[in-house]
This record gives sequence, structure tokens and C-alpha cells, in this order.
Amino acid sequence: MKENSKEKIMVVEEWLQRAENDYKAALLLGSDEDSGVFDQACFHCQQAVEKLLKGLILYYGERLKRIHALKPLCESLEGLGVSIDGTLLEEDIKMLDGFYTGCRYPSDVAPRYEEALEAIKIVEKVKRFVEHEAGLERIKFDKSWWESV
Repeated sequence: MKENSKEKIMVVEEWLQRAENDYKAALLLGSDEDSGVFDQACFHCQQAVEKLLKGLILYYGERLKRIHALKPLCESLEGLGVSIDGTLLEEDIKMLDGFYTGCRYPSDVAPRYEEALEAIKIVEKVKRFVEHEAGLERIKFDKSWWESV
């Protein structure tokens, strides 16, 4: 792994903080069965995973592409030697990417409570992966905001 400059670590930290904010929003919106805003919870789940992956890509020295789809981000990580197989499954990617556009615009199908809970669990899996298995706990920056799940 390359040595990371203070500036680069600050950028990675910002991506992870934004992912954490999306995760918290998803929890607030999707954890209450009576809330009725599961579309927004699911959208924030997709955003959290996207930002976690982008933070990891930046950490390993790759430049970001202006994309929102999770599959190409996973492929970028694979190209860097970081495998997320078993953490972010193909069906997880398909579901979350469906929320990116499907939850932003009116459609016939709105996510249900159960889907919001499932999406939140996916974020938590990816978050644990980024924090522990990929080694980001070794980053030397203030992580007091990073709430472990």
C-alpha cells in the first residue's frame, strides 16, 4: 500500500463522513415501520455504499470516475487488488442501484419497510468491510465520528 499524504487522508475521511451521514439518514428514515419514507431510506443506503466504495478507491490510490453505479466501483476495487466478493453480492448491487434512480423519481413500485431494513444491513456489511477487512482502521485520522455497527 502506498504512503498516504495528510491531504489525501483528509479527502478519504470526508468521503467516509458523508457515507456515515447517508447511513444515519437511512437509519432515521427506514427503521420505523410507520415512517412511510422507505424510498428515501433506500436511496441513502445506495449513496452510503457508493461513498464507502469511493473512499476506499481513493485510499488505494485510484482516481474516481464520475459514476454512481456500484458495479463499476467494485470493478475498480478489484483492479486494485481489493476483493469485496462475499460482502457486496451481485443481488445487493442490483437492489441498491435500483434505488438510486427508482427512489428519486415517481414510479409504480415503492420500497417497503423490509427492503429498507435489508438495504441498511447491506450498508452495515460494507461499512464493516471498509473499516476492518480492508484495513482502513490503520488510517491515522480522527475517527471519533465513525460509529461501529
